[in-house]
Amino acid sequence: MFRVLRPYRRRWMYSVVLSFIQVSLHIQFPLILQAMVSNITSGSEHGLDQCLWWLIIVFAAEGVVMFLRLGHLNNYMANHIIYDLRVNLVKKILRHSYAFIDAEESGDLISTMISDINQVKNFLSSQITYFARNVFQLVGLIVIMLLISPILMLALASILPFLALVVYVYYKRIHPITFRQRETFGDLTARLAENLDGVHLVRAFANEDVEFQHFDRINTVYRNTSKQVGRMASAYGPAINLVIRFGWIIVLGLGGYLILTHAFGSTMTIDQLFAFIPALNLLIEPVQFITFMSGEYGRIAAAFDRIKRIEELDIDIVEKPDAVALPLLRGDVSFQNVAFAYDGVNPVIKNVSFDVPAGKTIALLGATGAGKSTIINLLCRFYDVSSGSIVLDGTWDVRDVNLDSYRSQIGIVAQETFLFQQSILENLTHGLESYTMEEVRAACKLAEIDEFIQSLPEKFDTIVGERGTTVSGGQKQRFTLARAILRKPRILILDDATSSVDVDTEYEILSNLKRLFGSCTTFIITQRLSTVRNADEIYVLEKGRIAERGTHADLMELDGIYANLYKTITYSPAITAAASEGSQP
Repeated sequence: MFRVLRPYRRRWMYSVVLSFIQVSLHIQFPLILQAMVSNITSGSEHGLDQCLWWLIIVFAAEGVVMFLRLGHLNNYMANHIIYDLRVNLVKKILRHSYAFIDAEESGDLISTMISDINQVKNFLSSQITYFARNVFQLVGLIVIMLLISPILMLALASILPFLALVVYVYYKRIHPITFRQRETFGDLTARLAENLDGVHLVRAFANEDVEFQHFDRINTVYRNTSKQVGRMASAYGPAINLVIRFGWIIVLGLGGYLILTHAFGSTMTIDQLFAFIPALNLLIEPVQFITFMSGEYGRIAAAFDRIKRIEELDIDIVEKPDAVALPLLRGDVSFQNVAFAYDGVNPVIKNVSFDVPAGKTIALLGATGAGKSTIINLLCRFYDVSSGSIVLDGTWDVRDVNLDSYRSQIGIVAQETFLFQQSILENLTHGLESYTMEEVRAACKLAEIDEFIQSLPEKFDTIVGERGTTVSGGQKQRFTLARAILRKPRILILDDATSSVDVDTEYEILSNLKRLFGSCTTFIITQRLSTVRNADEIYVLEKGRIAERGTHADLMELDGIYANLYKTITYSPAITAAASEGSQP
């Protein structure tokens, strides 16, 4: 908490000082009331006027101080603090490796970014300064009540053990429930995010009822924990008030008795009792606040813990202090005995070595889980190699270079395409600082998407729906391909980049890209052998190793994994039947 407040410690100290001034004014009321009653009983009209004016001045000054504290300090701090926290968390999340993203639920992260940070905002903007204010008020009123009547104050102290017991029991019971309530809210948000992301899949499998039951089960747990919190608050609130009411009975009964009998040598007067009663009322405020804070502590602690967990996670993909800002690369890529394990134990890539000269096109082929996408992720340094090294242009290890200067020279068309809910132009130029519309049109023509864009009423200003839902899978792939081409990459990665387009469109795209292939090093992952055939070299992966490598002709002559796969697809009964009917396979 103090680390979060540190940049605003001066404003926070001002707020604490203003809280002290406000309390000093606030607790004047019992003393002024005592003076008023004394002047009334003595018949002093002038003294009564003075008390009234003093009361007006105190209340007005307290209002001004409260306005300054809440409006100009607390509100300012709260909004700047949540801004800083969200910026820091987003930076942390965006700079984490894929391993972090894979391990976290997006709904849980969103819950932390919104709900937890709002909890912290409320705490830091009001409750923490209210805490200081209530401590001042508690101490100040105890001093004033001791001055008014030490006997009444000592008698009132008899209820403190009961009050402390109620607060302690409330805290012990409410803390685990509020913590569980906050955790359940994160699960609820995560489940809702999954259902929204996978709504098409849920409907396709007519699985709405099952998903609703999953959601309803979590929602029921959240409802029940919230009801528990409400029940405890409704039980312990009256319990606190009951103890305080007994304090009232003690004060009124003993005070009246002392005035009437002057027992114990007491000289208590009616004006002292009149002053003690509002002081007791004011004393209730900090006591109730302490009770409230004991219930809120679990929620606030959980929010701080979840924010702290993200903020203090070590980023595993870290630039070295002397990281090299890369010049324009030629595009030579060398894997030198590279091994990698996602879990740190079971390697999915085992001692992979190859050299790719600049401008060459490499096709990666293999069964699911063979390691194709892992090689690409390591090349982009989304993960760091477990052992070995990846060297660029024969000079730079990817772990020694500035990430922005490196990744800005990579163009990626991922297997899972993603478009932002923005215009087509904003999606195509994402991350680019400078471009011309001629360059944008040229990239779109190479990706065979320009004709579609020109057919739209708003052309490049057309808004793409969330996650690209308003365009087809093939169109999304062509958009992302145009986006990659527009970056003029030195290394181009096509991960099943044409899997969603028809064969004729794929042929046109690959024909267009032949001019681009010569100017950059290209890695192609695909299951379409028509795409693979024209690669300069083909790497066939099996169980994390390169089992075969060579051109299409070399691998066919080798008559191994690649040749068997090619023959299986080419001479399958379905394709043979289609060919005999005159259809294009």
